[in-house]
Amino acid sequence: MRSVLPVLMVSSALLFLSTNLTAQYVPVPISSFTQDVVAETGNSSLTTTTMALDGTTVSNKVMYTVGFRNSNALGGGGLPDNGTITSGTDVYQLASYAAPNALVIARSQTDNMVLTTPASYSSLRLLGFSTEGTSLINATLHFTDGSSTQALTNYSVSDWFNATANLVTQGYGRVTRATPATGADAYPNNPRLYYININLNCADKIKVLQRISLSNITTAGNNAPFPNAVFLALSARAASYNVSPALTNATCSATGSASLTITGSAGPYTVSWNTVPVQTGLTATNLTAGNYIASITDAGGCLSTYPVTITQVNNVTISSQANTAICPGATFTPAITSNGATYSWSPVTGVSNPAILNPVLSPQSTTTYTVTATLGACTATTSFIVNVNTPVNLTVHADTVICNGAGFAANTVGNATTYSWSPATGVSDPSIANPQLSPATTTTYTVTAITGTCSVSKAFTVSVVPGVAVDAGNAVNIIEGNSTTLQGSGGAGAYNWSPATGLSNATILTPVATPAATTTYTLTITTTAGCHASDDVTITVIPYCIKVMEAITPNGDGINDRWLVTNGACTGSVRAKVFNRYGNLVYESANYQNDWQGTYKGKPVPDGTYYFVLEFTLLDGKRVPLNGNVTILR
Repeated sequence: MRSVLPVLMVSSALLFLSTNLTAQYVPVPISSFTQDVVAETGNSSLTTTTMALDGTTVSNKVMYTVGFRNSNALGGGGLPDNGTITSGTDVYQLASYAAPNALVIARSQTDNMVLTTPASYSSLRLLGFSTEGTSLINATLHFTDGSSTQALTNYSVSDWFNATANLVTQGYGRVTRATPATGADAYPNNPRLYYININLNCADKIKVLQRISLSNITTAGNNAPFPNAVFLALSARAASYNVSPALTNATCSATGSASLTITGSAGPYTVSWNTVPVQTGLTATNLTAGNYIASITDAGGCLSTYPVTITQVNNVTISSQANTAICPGATFTPAITSNGATYSWSPVTGVSNPAILNPVLSPQSTTTYTVTATLGACTATTSFIVNVNTPVNLTVHADTVICNGAGFAANTVGNATTYSWSPATGVSDPSIANPQLSPATTTTYTVTAITGTCSVSKAFTVSVVPGVAVDAGNAVNIIEGNSTTLQGSGGAGAYNWSPATGLSNATILTPVATPAATTTYTLTITTTAGCHASDDVTITVIPYCIKVMEAITPNGDGINDRWLVTNGACTGSVRAKVFNRYGNLVYESANYQNDWQGTYKGKPVPDGTYYFVLEFTLLDGKRVPLNGNVTILR
């Protein structure tokens, strides 16, 4: 509920003000009372007041409270102790009885009723009366903006006895201003309090009232300075009324409406709306979302405005779709939910059907898609990214032929992060790009290159053909100048010995080898399918070492003391026999070690010529006999 101040159309502009209305006429605090005219405590109506309300020599009267009446046994009358006076729906509040509580304006005098808190009002009621006859007054309203308005001119304020117009209350009595208080009279019918009504025009209702200037302009009668115009309180009706709106907001498929309930003291009210076309009455219908103004005119012709906002209730929904990565050439179908009636996609590139909620998406590059759902006048959108991953590149080995038992590097080229081989048989490491491949049988390998969720596979075949066996034979030792037959063996194919030096034929399995020095020969066999195998054999050439000394001098000088028959290691064993000139055997050894020093049975034989018979068994197994003589000289 809102309270609205009426506004005046000024220069084609509408002004809008607001305040709250709490009663029809409610008390307005005043800060400018100058006289205390109500006795409230003790037994003296003199000391508790500042002046008499009527002529001192005539009656010298003041008002009193109920409490004062009871304390002083005055018999009747009395103003309420709390100062609150109610008349119908109007409430008046008298100022404190212990302080100035009245404006007493004598003939030809002017005084001001100053509002403690300036405010805006539509109607005022001053509570007061006149003493010693009727007073004529003028009232001028002064506003905080510096402007003023003549509100009353030659207005008659009734004497506090017996008048009936604008009566608020009566019979509260009066008492002589004296110590002790005596002479209470006039109750139960007099004195009387009246209201003086001031209705503000439309222009003044929106202004802030600061004070009321009151002038007693009475000229008739000969009882000057009387009559006195006495003012005790001010009540007012706020310049507002209450507006309670009932709004129906617009939805995607329906318009809204606004309905006002207006309560206040200035009715009846008429309403017009700034719709196209203009609508009149408390309710406006077929309202789209937006701001509207209700122009409200009260019974006094004062115009005010009340703003209404109709909100667009967007009840179309659309779910979000997570960003998604796809592989090049792949498709993706989103899983969006919505209550929309129609849909559109942007961009449409790679969209199978841009008019449905979940088309098949096949972008060629990373794309941000936006889908819009429409329901009546409402839309809702969601956006997401389809990331197209970097293509996975893969180049594999060409189909190839290998010999059984052979292997080769795969030579795969790719940009993937991981790889897998299938089958893994014959693959040194099936999780790398370039393993060694050595299948035992013809095999088709499939290589899969993987980066993230993307992969590419390619295959090639490795054909395995039978291999070839080769054996170059066992190593052989020969004596320098001798020959040996190489004992090569193997499968069918082309034969080749390397080096060919010292061989009778380098292209047969068993050539005769006569190397001049120790040589390692390699036999290679190559099949018609291109398979080849190699083996080698070493022929060790031992220098010829048989050299028999013809004389020795076994005199212990360390020179030629022993009979030497070899000077190398070409023999396996030597049998030796030595005879003197008579044919007697003086020395014999089945395994002579170049150690005879011309002795027989431990004693030196005589110098002279001796005869020997030698048989050398060479390392190659051959036997070499040799006869001759040796001379011993000491």
